[in-house]
Amino acid sequence: MGILETILGGAVVLLLTVLAFLKVRLKSKDKKISSLEERVTQVEKQKDVHQAAAEVVQQVVQDQQQIIKEQEAQEKKIKEAETDEEIIQAGNDLIDGWNSHVVPDRTEDQ
Repeated sequence: MGILETILGGAVVLLLTVLAFLKVRLKSKDKKISSLEERVTQVEKQKDVHQAAAEVVQQVVQDQQQIIKEQEAQEKKIKEAETDEEIIQAGNDLIDGWNSHVVPDRTEDQ
């Protein structure tokens, strides 16, 4: 009986040692997984920020192209004006357009 108990005791100790070793390895892998998950979260946030920035840049480029088209149309209108009155009217239209974008609407009560 003594030898059987010793063998079984040794096997239990060996199994406990293997389990302890595997537990340490799993904790190490859990830490790696956790750090990788954090990194993935950071990368996703950066991707969202870059995507938002790209959308803003694209909108700015479109707005700039629209402004250039409007400016070219205004320049063409001024160049095609034949009389001083037409030139003055084109200039006034230009200023009115600018004011409508920059100056907020005012009510008559003020």
